[in-house]
Amino acid sequence: MKLARLASFIHKWLALILGIQIVFWIGSGLFFTIFPIEQIRSEYLVRSAEVEAPDLAALGALNTIRDEQGRAPVKLTIERRASGDVIVAEFPEAPPALFEAGTLQRLSPLDEATATRIARAHVTLTAAPQSTELV
Repeated sequence: MKLARLASFIHKWLALILGIQIVFWIGSGLFFTIFPIEQIRSEYLVRSAEVEAPDLAALGALNTIRDEQGRAPVKLTIERRASGDVIVAEFPEAPPALFEAGTLQRLSPLDEATATRIARAHVTLTAAPQSTELV
């Protein structure tokens, strides 16, 4: 009789655990059939990128880029952004730095207004940001 009682107890708890998982599975399936995946991922809020090669003739002398200790970068990446071409310089023992491609003027660390302007260039929202936080 003990074996039947134990089997009944285990059967009830397994049914409860599996039943809850199945209810969540069905609920999430219904949710994703009602709302399009593009809306859930917020893909409609991101601007499409314009692909265009950077102007290499307008670049400054890349060998002059250095960090605060005068060390040369281990990797340079030229990126086209809404504000213009920039160079991301990665250093071995320092955080990456951002430089304006034409003048090689150091742009990082960004101030709050510049960071907000860059972020706003990537999304289609019209409301002003609620707050900004340095990370």
